[in-house]
Amino acid sequence: MAPPPHNRTLSLDGEASFAPAVDAEDATLVPHGWNNRASHTIRRTPAAAGGDDPLTAELLAPESLARLAVPLASELELLGRLGEGGMGVVRLARQVLLGREVAVKSVHPDAPHQRASRSLLQEAWAAAALEHPNVVPVYLLAADEQGQPHVVMRRIEGRTWGELIHNPEDVQASFGARDLLGWHLSVLMQVCNAVHFAHSRGVLHRDLKPDNVMVGAFGEVYVLDWGLAVRLREGGPARLGLARDEIYVVGTPRYMAPEMAAAEGHRLSERTDVYLLGGLLLTVLTGRGPHPGEEAAETLASIPFFEPALPPDVPRRLANVVRRAMATDPEQRFPSAEALRLEVQGFLEERSADGLAAEAAAELTVLEAALAADPPDRQQVYRHFEACRFGFRQALRAWPGHEDSSAGLRRALRAMIGYELDQGDARAASVHLADVADPPAELVARVAAAEAGRALAAADLARLRADIDPSLGGRTRIFVFSVVMLIWTLIPLGAWTVGYGITHEGLLLAHGAMIGVVVPLVVWARDSLGRTGLNRQVAQMLLIVQVALLIGDLAGLLIGMTAEQIVIFDQVLFVSVAALAAESQGRLARLPALGYLVALVVTIVRPGLIYPAIAACNLLVVVVTFAMWYPTQRGKLLRHPNKPPKRGKRG
Repeated sequence: MAPPPHNRTLSLDGEASFAPAVDAEDATLVPHGWNNRASHTIRRTPAAAGGDDPLTAELLAPESLARLAVPLASELELLGRLGEGGMGVVRLARQVLLGREVAVKSVHPDAPHQRASRSLLQEAWAAAALEHPNVVPVYLLAADEQGQPHVVMRRIEGRTWGELIHNPEDVQASFGARDLLGWHLSVLMQVCNAVHFAHSRGVLHRDLKPDNVMVGAFGEVYVLDWGLAVRLREGGPARLGLARDEIYVVGTPRYMAPEMAAAEGHRLSERTDVYLLGGLLLTVLTGRGPHPGEEAAETLASIPFFEPALPPDVPRRLANVVRRAMATDPEQRFPSAEALRLEVQGFLEERSADGLAAEAAAELTVLEAALAADPPDRQQVYRHFEACRFGFRQALRAWPGHEDSSAGLRRALRAMIGYELDQGDARAASVHLADVADPPAELVARVAAAEAGRALAAADLARLRADIDPSLGGRTRIFVFSVVMLIWTLIPLGAWTVGYGITHEGLLLAHGAMIGVVVPLVVWARDSLGRTGLNRQVAQMLLIVQVALLIGDLAGLLIGMTAEQIVIFDQVLFVSVAALAAESQGRLARLPALGYLVALVVTIVRPGLIYPAIAACNLLVVVVTFAMWYPTQRGKLLRHPNKPPKRGKRG
């Protein structure tokens, strides 16, 4: 009776025995005389095998086993039955010395002794030669008092993969797997690991099927039943038969490779197990074994013509893995179990990229809707752009060749380039363009044109900023302006001190002399005073005011104005010039305009105070301009404390 589906150890499948007959015409072995189930394992009989090699024959003798193997009773305490099949039975036991529970696999009492013993020993030899995490460890070979063999191995509590494939609720409940396909593919990859390792040790399994894979309670995966294992080459485990010598139909018809069904031992290779692995993948995808039919003979007859049929919702890449792995011609299959595993792993990585790309594509749709708004909300645009760009990049990190992600990222970047160009932000458009792989020439030309325009605008802005920068040429400007205004302060003070009256000759002499001072100063400082608009304005103002004063003197003399009246009109000129300067120089520049206005009133009301009033106003101009310009120049020096001015330059 089959054990319950839970807490099951080393599930044993049904066994079938074929006495093959040779068709003399084509030397093909065909089973006859038995109608067995296609899902059961075919094992050759001793008669069909033609006897064992001398070492195996010696070990199969009860007296030899009793002499060579560890006595069962001295090592183990049998506790109860865990499971059974047509050829064997598995019992729970405790190793007395180590105090641990183990599984003991023995020949079924109703099975033919020699055939069952040979199968049991062959399984033990194969498993013992494969120290791998996905192969159940064999601890020892024991014999009972009757000389019957017993194989002691690790106890694995779990269920067969076949049970779990047909019970998705158990997978979710026991292992917390929300992604059932991903979980089953991870089991398949571990089976591939075990099979690839076996191949590297020269061992071919030949009976891979879901019922021969156990999944432990903690997700451990074990490949079971190595009873049909053979050597791939001379250097493999010596007690296993050579694959090329196999001339009998053995294995499970539901999963059997064509060369196995044809009993062509010389064609057996690693690709034979690859075919069986493809059958496991097909079972995961469809819920049923690959080859049709219920009876073994019917199924065997269909194998040479089998082509995998997959539902339309199976991912294309996985469908291609199945078709290649289960190709009739072994040369068209994957060259190794590892190559198949890597292909499945690649699918899982690409599949994870699919999910990320789908989320990013949804964000891209929202982004395009935001860009179509009138006007687009920049904050909304960049929030959705960053989300979709991040998603596509994560997908490409998971699977670098993910075409949908590459296309989506290009689409998002091109949309943002167009948006930034429309917004006039050529720099941002250029940054996005740098992320586009193989951008179209038309887009490159648009961004280049926008960048050229931005560069011109930036150059114009830089020139404009330099033109109004008070720190450029500031020392020369302060020096020239201060010298002129200090002279204008000293002249009236000197005249007032010596009691020199206001005359036409005195005005003409003073204003003519000032032209003689200003012109050489401006010529001397022309490089610095020509660097910025502010400096040019100061130089022009100094020249224009001096010339205007001289012209005013001459005009007043010609029309018969008194010298005092000319001075009054000079004060009006000063008030006007100071007021105009205040518009461009800020609030502090209003003080000189106010001072000249006061001087104008004093000149009218108290003509005797005209000289000190003019001197005081000119001195005020020196103080105010120094207060306005010197901090900027000082800040420039503080920003570059270790960069002294170049010799021969005035700045």
